[in-house]
Amino acid sequence: MQQVSISVLNTPRNKKKITEELKHLDIAHPEVQQLRILVHGPVGAGKSSFISSIASVFRGRMVQAALVESSIGGSGHSFSTKFKSTKFKDKDRNVLPFVISDIMGLEDAEVAGVRTDDLVMALEGHLKDGYLFNPAGSVQKENTFYNSCPTLNDKVHCLVSVVPGDKIGLLNDGQVHTVIQKLREIRKKATALTIPQVIVMTMVDKACPEVNKDLKMIYRSKKIKEQMLECQNKLGVPMNFIYPVKNYHEEAELCDDVDILLLYALKNILNFANDHSPYRNVLILFLKKTRMKKTSSYLQEIVNTSDTTVRLVVVLADSCAQNKLDKIPQVVVMTMVDKACPEVKKDLKMIYSSEKIKDKMQECSNKLGVPMNYVYPVKNYHEETELRDDIDVLLLSALKPILTFANDHVDSPTSQRPNFNLPKRLSSFKI
Repeated sequence: MQQVSISVLNTPRNKKKITEELKHLDIAHPEVQQLRILVHGPVGAGKSSFISSIASVFRGRMVQAALVESSIGGSGHSFSTKFKSTKFKDKDRNVLPFVISDIMGLEDAEVAGVRTDDLVMALEGHLKDGYLFNPAGSVQKENTFYNSCPTLNDKVHCLVSVVPGDKIGLLNDGQVHTVIQKLREIRKKATALTIPQVIVMTMVDKACPEVNKDLKMIYRSKKIKEQMLECQNKLGVPMNFIYPVKNYHEEAELCDDVDILLLYALKNILNFANDHSPYRNVLILFLKKTRMKKTSSYLQEIVNTSDTTVRLVVVLADSCAQNKLDKIPQVVVMTMVDKACPEVKKDLKMIYSSEKIKDKMQECSNKLGVPMNYVYPVKNYHEETELRDDIDVLLLSALKPILTFANDHVDSPTSQRPNFNLPKRLSSFKI
């Protein structure tokens, strides 16, 4: 289960701290004024309620930011039919540095609910507010609500799948045109665009009677953990990117326990969105083309950016493309050590005392031909939502020699260095 406790999160000081952090979020990219979050999911999952709940937390009172339909007596079809982006304000009516876009819900049929190609258009920033979704056909370039030249502000910076915690097991799987299949397809499209993705699991109070009585039990509930695991298995999203929340539904007044879960999910969503680089998809495309004989002209087209990280990666990629480097240092990073050894799972500090881990490292060495002292056992973050020192130190202990080997390789004698000329605009850039 995720290593977080609502009792720890839910303090007046912590709630205020998170609220202030999000109100004054420093957006990383200078061309982005507001981070754009897109919520999608099956009909009745609570997408619009999630948006209204977030708005209520910041305004300090109940707000109906997005129109919602009661689940009782609902038509079974999406209540949201248009593309709509909601801007948020605090108690003093200051505009917050993010927007959340809502779309039509997904349904279990080919010609029902939002089309996946329309959703991809939304991810790429091609849909304008007010676009009316048509399950029978996707948006056309001639449409008034088609944005032919989306800016970085129009593009989505994080995709949020909203799923109902009480009905995950009822979502059909293994057939074509089901909600699950559509969610997976959309996830693949978002991954191709390098857009971060998370799951917001709503209706936790309906999923678990224990949590319904006391929301503080949410991270102790076996039922909630089972539902989160089912989300992970069906959609392929790691556990630490799944956030269980309760939307405001029956309540007439705000509740701290509800607020802190919503804020905690939103904080991580906005952090992922802010970390998202709009150039990463260009880099992936570039790296796929590095076998081309002429890469410099292609490089000139994409390197006109002030993003230092992108420039560094492009320089290295271009040097590798033009020069088939040999003698590149190699190491093995051995993950999932907690699954490999029960002793290590209980106490990560036992990792170098474990005979089981040593055997696995030796097996890696024998099969891959990498010396034992170049095999680094680590544990990646998976279920955790907070950092841990024991995990961090293993990751850093692996990263340090990796960077040292890489630096030694780059700093090899001039005679061993590949001969390449940097593009003029990068001539002053030092590696």
